[in-house]
Amino acid sequence: MVEAGGQAAAFKTGVQGDVLTLNVVGDWRAAHLGSIDDALRDYADDTTGRELIVDLSGLKRLDTTGAMMIQRTFLGLKWLHPNPADLQCLRTC
Repeated sequence: MVEAGGQAAAFKTGVQGDVLTLNVVGDWRAAHLGSIDDALRDYADDTTGRELIVDLSGLKRLDTTGAMMIQRTFLGLKWLHPNPADLQCLRTC
């Protein structure tokens, strides 16, 4: 977790059966993201063969850098049966 001016950028993960969860919380602006970047990249490597639930309800603030990190995480996942429309949206949104 990164603390800066009372704000924090963090994510929490969990596994229940074959379901992997990613809970994004806090302030996901550029100034708060540096120390979670490597951990977020490692997370994307652990998703093969699992259903994934992403919960953004804990997200407090977001800038373009934070949005791009979330997008990069989605694009880095190992999709077993991707929906082409979903992938296209991630690439262009």
